[in-house]
Amino acid sequence: MPFEMNITLVQAELHWEDRESNLAMLDTVLDAIGETDLIVLPEMFTTAFSTRSKSLGESMQGPTVQWMKQKAKANDATITGSAIITENGSYFNRMLWVSPDGGISYYDKRHLFRMAGDSLWVPGGKEGKGSTSPVRITEITIHLNEPDGDEADMDDLCIGFEKETWDVEKQGLIYTDTLFIADLKAFLINAGFPEDAVDDICYSEQGMQGEGYVSCDAESFGKFLWELM
Repeated sequence: MPFEMNITLVQAELHWEDRESNLAMLDTVLDAIGETDLIVLPEMFTTAFSTRSKSLGESMQGPTVQWMKQKAKANDATITGSAIITENGSYFNRMLWVSPDGGISYYDKRHLFRMAGDSLWVPGGKEGKGSTSPVRITEITIHLNEPDGDEADMDDLCIGFEKETWDVEKQGLIYTDTLFIADLKAFLINAGFPEDAVDDICYSEQGMQGEGYVSCDAESFGKFLWELM
């Protein structure tokens, strides 16, 4: 006998780093849903894609899981979506699967693009000087230019770093260091991005470096991200 399942996808304009507002907004959306079997919420639906895991993460006994249990029961439907969950001192982008009877299953996303926090330490040091001091990356952001036909303008990758972990006076400018960018590429590949997407990441031709950041050109990386959107 064929099995039919009604699936409801929720696409919402999330409030940045505001769990209470997002849950209140989703309350209204879910209350208007008719009979369905599965409700799929956006990824990181309580905070949007914030990188402030330490301040925004919550436990499995926190308000997000409790809210999902209440809504699953009220809608008589399974609800799934991901949120920042903290457990034993670690932080996860955890996909939660909550059934009407209160049962909970979950999956922790493995291939993450960690953009801030303690996740990325790039061994730095001016090549040839023998330095082994780590450079702590605080943020990775990209400015995407919408492709025009088959062509795309150059996309800019901005790498923020803690000034205390790179002494410009002693080690020179980061954008002259080949080891730094090689380790950055290795990190992105290990995080799950394909090698051909990160292969042409290079320091921008203008050698842009400001107070705590360095800019890179990332055309293939930008095209790869556009294809995911």
